[in-house]
Amino acid sequence: MSSGFNEPRLQTPDSRAPQRLYTILYIPSITVEAISLKLNEALLEEIDQKLSKYRYSTRTEFIRDAIRSKLSDLEKKELIEAVRHLRGSSKRKTTDEELHEIREQLAEKYFAGFK
Repeated sequence: MSSGFNEPRLQTPDSRAPQRLYTILYIPSITVEAISLKLNEALLEEIDQKLSKYRYSTRTEFIRDAIRSKLSDLEKKELIEAVRHLRGSSKRKTTDEELHEIREQLAEKYFAGFK
């Protein structure tokens, strides 16, 4: 029952009754909240042109996807900013010679696994 569908079953109350095949389909309930959105005519026309080109069936589907995309972009931007704040925050300074030595040690350990 992991797919949300029950296999069709033959249910007969008695052997003389006609056989009927019952299929039960379970659809999970998705709760959505309606919002009101005002857009100018030019933006609506542009959306309408993109609907069929990018295979969206409704304006709502297009707008939901655009909102998801924007939220994802904002999250990426926040992560990049967090990484930028970490850059250079280490109090330990590593020289080029130390970096070279560490790289050599890592390469030896890496290639040792192939022998």
